Amino acid sequence: MQTTAQSLKKEAVDNNLHDINSEHQYFSFMVREQEYAVDILRVVEIRGWTGTRQVPSLPAYMKGVIDLRGEVVPIIDLRERFGMPSLEYNHLTVVVILKVVGETGNKTMGIIVDAVSDVYTINDNQLKPAPDFGGDIDMQYVTSLATVNEKMVVLLDVDELLGTQMPEHIDIRTDLLEERPQEKDETVLLEKSFAAIAPQGKELVARFYSELFRRAPAVKPMFAGTTQIEQEQKLLAALQLVISNLRNPEQLSHALHSLGVKHQGYGATAEQYDVVAQTMLAVLGEFLGNGWTHEVKNAWANALGTIKQAMLNAYTQEQQPDTKNESAEQTSTRTSSESDLIEKNFAELAPHANDLVARFYDRLFERYPAVKPLFKDSQISEQQKKLVSALKLVVENLRRPTKLERVLKELGKKHQNYGAIDVHYDAVAKTLLDVLKEFSGKNWSGELYTAWFNALQSIKDIMLSGYDEGLDNEKIKLLENSFSALAPHADELVARFYGELFKRYPAVKPMFARVNPAEQKKKLVAALKLVVHNLRNPAKLTTVLKELGKKHQDYGALASHYDAVASTLLDTMADMAGSLWEDDVNDAWELALKTIKEIMLSGYSKR
Repeated sequence: MQTTAQSLKKEAVDNNLHDINSEHQYFSFMVREQEYAVDILRVVEIRGWTGTRQVPSLPAYMKGVIDLRGEVVPIIDLRERFGMPSLEYNHLTVVVILKVVGETGNKTMGIIVDAVSDVYTINDNQLKPAPDFGGDIDMQYVTSLATVNEKMVVLLDVDELLGTQMPEHIDIRTDLLEERPQEKDETVLLEKSFAAIAPQGKELVARFYSELFRRAPAVKPMFAGTTQIEQEQKLLAALQLVISNLRNPEQLSHALHSLGVKHQGYGATAEQYDVVAQTMLAVLGEFLGNGWTHEVKNAWANALGTIKQAMLNAYTQEQQPDTKNESAEQTSTRTSSESDLIEKNFAELAPHANDLVARFYDRLFERYPAVKPLFKDSQISEQQKKLVSALKLVVENLRRPTKLERVLKELGKKHQNYGAIDVHYDAVAKTLLDVLKEFSGKNWSGELYTAWFNALQSIKDIMLSGYDEGLDNEKIKLLENSFSALAPHADELVARFYGELFKRYPAVKPMFARVNPAEQKKKLVAALKLVVHNLRNPAKLTTVLKELGKKHQDYGALASHYDAVASTLLDTMADMAGSLWEDDVNDAWELALKTIKEIMLSGYSKR
């Protein structure tokens, strides 16, 4: 017969088991300032926006389909699905790929959201019935509400929301993958193709100059006054300038005019523009591979022809004699001229600096809501003051490059800790240029635009050079791609991992004595997804991992335990990935797991 103490103990154990079994993990995201969440087991992967293939007769909120490893996946704009105004898509646009259950079985669909938010463990006891929101959202798509960290999170029924929304004529038809409808808008073709190669921008411009000098060695002396790295950075900046202003022809015309004047000074001829264009087309084709269609090639050929003509139109009638090489004195004069323009413009704008930066942040968050989480730990009024100070610092030290470089590198380290990556700098630069133009009014010119553009590009490059070496873009892509390949077999992977871990390191097994094995496997899957999905958001990832580190300290985890987990996980993933697990993939995961260990251990409290 049980004693009272034994009964209470059994009741406590039963309650704990009930609590564990009633907990579920949810993946959350933002749509127009509201946080929504879905069961994390429904999430296949998180992607950036790369465009879609159009399909006739779709509802307006369905933006087309993508090819996801041979499967046709419809993409829905969740803002438009809820009847909200849509946002312009860009490099920071987030697409969440989900598994849903429809009338005809399981489907894979994607939703466009404003930003990724968090992963929550929510107990069923925290859930509340959903009230009527008054029209914005059809309540049949909402399962319940949860309050997490004093925030209201809306839990969505993805089966109801998406499972019945796919028109029959695109229901997993693989023939759509073979359709290549001709795009009439060359601007769209240029933007999409450039977005596809942008992550390889540095490699592309390096390859371009290598090929240019091979094809036309006579042009090489024109670059004697600059280093190879500087010239590659300038070309990449020029390409970004052109693409980002395709829909702003007036501003693009001003910028190309300024570039034309400079190139006349370098001694560039019409024939050399043709060689450059032919080389650029060849290199673009090489990097785009199957994406280099006849339509894309024509779009780029027409664009390069237009650029050539616009720059030649800027040439004065009297060609400067014998100026094939820009001397150091000319370079200094050119740089000084741009500094003069920026200093004069900033002096004119200084009395309106507070209004300018306030407008800048409003525009930035409106256009790029994905950057807003970077500022969650900062008061916007304080952030505005910091930006005014930073702008003053830069402008006052334009003629002191050594000091400015030192300051910007330190600033870069801080921004690395905030989670800033290269695309965030591009978003900031584009928004700041537009706000500077707005406040400058009639004083804004093509020359002033070019001066600010070059300055902001240099600031970005210097700040990024101050980042501590870690997971670069290439390694992050390897991690994301390899995890996407393993994700469909996640349950098997973690089961094999724990079996191998306990076999190799039986000393760690007691740490899991109080844990439900099935729940622990789910937690590991969720943790892996959390890490991979936030590789491009290091500030958020660091916060989450430090919190996770505190929990593992309570479990009794030591540094040696992390090493055991890492080596076992690497071997398990390599075994399951087979031939896909190449040396560079293994190196990327080794570095990632080492970084995770260091961050989690840094979250341990001193005892």
